[in-house]
Amino acid sequence: MTEPSPFNEIPLMNNVVVHWRLADDGWEIAAYRTSSGGGILRSVTGDRIERKLVDGPGTQEFSQALGWVMMIACTKIQSDRINGSR
Repeated sequence: MTEPSPFNEIPLMNNVVVHWRLADDGWEIAAYRTSSGGGILRSVTGDRIERKLVDGPGTQEFSQALGWVMMIACTKIQSDRINGSR
């Protein structure tokens, strides 16, 4: 049996996780490729998949940003699978 994920991350395919945390200047949500040292994942266009916010969990701003990060991360994972990169 696998251990449950921490409350602040969502595991995706190919060892990618979406993680959020409270930083000094607000909230951060980002997708990380954990199998390669935990660096922030880059989208198919090369942009870092991350969002910085003022409002935290339970707000519309947070929910929209989390959805955006999840969608872009899943698009990148699928693109890598199609192109045989991962």
